[in-house]
Amino acid sequence: MQTNVVTLKDIIKIIKEKDIVSFSAKWKPSLAWMADGDGWAPIHFAAAYGNPEIIERILEKDQQKWIENRTDDHGFTPLLLAAKYKNYEALKTLLSFGADSKAVTFEGEGFVDFILQGNSELESQLKAKCNSQIYVEWDGNKVYLVRDEIGHKGTKITLV
Repeated sequence: MQTNVVTLKDIIKIIKEKDIVSFSAKWKPSLAWMADGDGWAPIHFAAAYGNPEIIERILEKDQQKWIENRTDDHGFTPLLLAAKYKNYEALKTLLSFGADSKAVTFEGEGFVDFILQGNSELESQLKAKCNSQIYVEWDGNKVYLVRDEIGHKGTKITLV
């Protein structure tokens, strides 16, 4: 008798291939708790590989609010991975499920740091004034980076 045991390795392969049909057929909520040697759970892979449909399936089926903010061994949440790898649709999906845009890695790197990496034009637009703070704003449809200019909103740039 052959059993249909689905392993974390199987799920990771499906996520990397962006095979939503196989994922839907094989996903079980108990897999959300599993992690690889670096602490990456399936949702970390879905965020890093830019797969918003799989992120939705994981969060809808599990309905566990901690999953979208689960950290790996270096403090990366799925949202930070989506920002690091510039996977904007995955980023929007995670924000729609309540992911924390203020989370930081164990090294102190945050969402805005990853978005600005390698984007000197965007960085120069947002960091023009030295006494300003940059934060993320989500309106349920679009993601904005906002530079707060001492007491009032200054520059607001649509990210996605």
